[in-house]
Amino acid sequence: MFFKDAKRLEVTLTKSLSLRFVKTGLWLGILSTLVPIGIGITSAKGLNGSELYRSLVYAFLHLQYNGWFLFIALGLFYRFLVTNRIAYHQQYANRFYCFYALAVLSAIALSLLGMSFANDLWPLVYLAVCLQGIGIIYFILSHYRIVMSLTKKGSPG
Repeated sequence: MFFKDAKRLEVTLTKSLSLRFVKTGLWLGILSTLVPIGIGITSAKGLNGSELYRSLVYAFLHLQYNGWFLFIALGLFYRFLVTNRIAYHQQYANRFYCFYALAVLSAIALSLLGMSFANDLWPLVYLAVCLQGIGIIYFILSHYRIVMSLTKKGSPG
């Protein structure tokens, strides 16, 4: 229903960053719901506690917290900024979205570093760290004006 309603709203919300964050979050939520199927199959085969079982659990949790939850929270954050007419650098914010959207799947490898196959994951780990690091830089740059305006208002500390 959300995707259908959002398609109708896209005429008025063209290139809405908040809508892109929420849509991505929902797609990651849908993807995360497929992982418990693998967990169930692994459990049914008697592999509870195996690396495969733990890997699936870690991937599920990563997609829940760093996937749909974070992306929807960021979508609500950007909607709050737009609703309250708080200026931010849109080009940097769009780049932040792109880097974080690319990083979320490769960052699953960060959750699996304790496994016996961790040596095979290092390229994905480095990719995830680089993408997230660049994304954070763009996030800071896109909200620099907000932070500076808060510090100029004479707030203590």
